Formats: sequence, C-alpha cells, structure tokens
Amino acid sequence: MGNYTERFPGNGLVTRVRYWGRNLRYREIFRVLQKYCTGDVIDVGGGSFIRAVLQAKVAFTTWTVLEPSSDDLPDIDDVRVNCIVGDGCAMTQRDGEFDVAVSMQVLEHVFNPMQMMQELHRVIKVGGYIVVVVPQTANIHHLPHHYQNVTRYWLEKSAEELGAKIVHYTALGGAWSTLASRLLLQYPGIFGATGYRDSRISRSPLFWLLLPLGIMVSVIAIPIFMLLSLADIKEEANNHVMVLQKLAP
Repeated sequence: MGNYTERFPGNGLVTRVRYWGRNLRYREIFRVLQKYCTGDVIDVGGGSFIRAVLQAKVAFTTWTVLEPSSDDLPDIDDVRVNCIVGDGCAMTQRDGEFDVAVSMQVLEHVFNPMQMMQELHRVIKVGGYIVVVVPQTANIHHLPHHYQNVTRYWLEKSAEELGAKIVHYTALGGAWSTLASRLLLQYPGIFGATGYRDSRISRSPLFWLLLPLGIMVSVIAIPIFMLLSLADIKEEANNHVMVLQKLAP
C-alpha cells in the first residue's frame, strides 16, 4: 500500500492463533468498535479481522476491506461486506466517502505511516472517526514488512498534525504483559514460522544448547508475568487503542 504493497503471510496457523489470543485478551477493542463503527466503514489492511467483527455483532451498515493483494481478501458471505484491492496510502475512494476508517495493527507495517493516517482522515466525513490499534512492544512479525512499533505519543502527534480530536484512548496491557508476550512470541521465529524468521540470521550451537533452559524459564515466567499484568504499567502498553474524530476545516 504505497510502501505497503507486498502480500503479508497473514493466514498461517501461528498468525491465526496470535490474533485469536489478541481478540480474547483485548475485548476493549470490540467495545470501541461497537460504539464507533456505525454507518459505512473502511478497514484498511484488516484482512480476515471482519470475521471477528461479525462475531462481535458490530452494528455497521457496510464494511469495506481494502488490501494490497487479492490473496489477502477474506471470503465473506455477507451482503454488507465489500472486499477490494487498493493502496492504503493512496486510496481511490472519494473524500468523505465513509463514516469510519479502521486501522487494526497495520501502521507498524507501513513505511510512511503518517501517509496512511492522512488517507484515513481524507476518506471519512466531517464528524467521522478513525479507529486505530497499534502495537508498542510487538515482536518482529510479517517479515520483512515490520518497520516500527508505535507509541501513544506518535498517535497524539498525528492527531495534532491532522487537526483531529482524540475522543477515546485505552492502553492495552503494560510492562508485565509485554514481558510475557515477548517471551511467548519469540518461539515462532525460533522454530521458523513464516513471517517471523529471518533466513539471513543463523543460530549458534550454543543457542540450541541453551534453548531447553530458555523454554523452562518461559514456562515458569509467563504465568507469573501474566498474574502481575492484572495491575500493569500502562506507559509500557502492548497496544494502544485510539479514536480520532475529524473536525470541520
């Protein structure tokens, strides 16, 4: 999509399990969608996320999924859902065509994320909303198209640059859940899952020798970190949920 044009290997088992865990743990995302995603929605880069939206019974009128490749478009049997190929950084949709624009953990894969934010802002009506979910502490994934993680402060600055109003913000997770996530999500890369493993990097014999100890530490530490995450440190959020409202010029 204008710096986000390659197809992501986003339909593998590891990715599906990862997104299932995200959806289960971060139910706040769906509360936000249920509140703000009414009317005509464009979802840039969400792929099969529409299935979770339908399960959550979000009361949209239409939902347009825009992906850079037809291979990433979901097969959905719902007359309200429209799936199209397009560039999220240079959309062909008209100014103000939609009520809501959704970006669900996509901006980290966009080389110039502000360019996409400007497009999301352009295609919604005055008074409409941009719903953004971004990771701050994600492990490398969807290689080689993982360019950055995003902080709350980047989102706030982007809202200022757009002249938009922030109407909702939630920090999801924190320092303890970050530690648990980092431990858990290192293993897809270790064991060669598509999109998580960089073939240019080799593991030393010492790495493999110490790996059983690392697995044992992870098994012990992850439940402890998840328990501590019940009262987490929000400055180190795993993900940020923000809703921006487009103001009249």
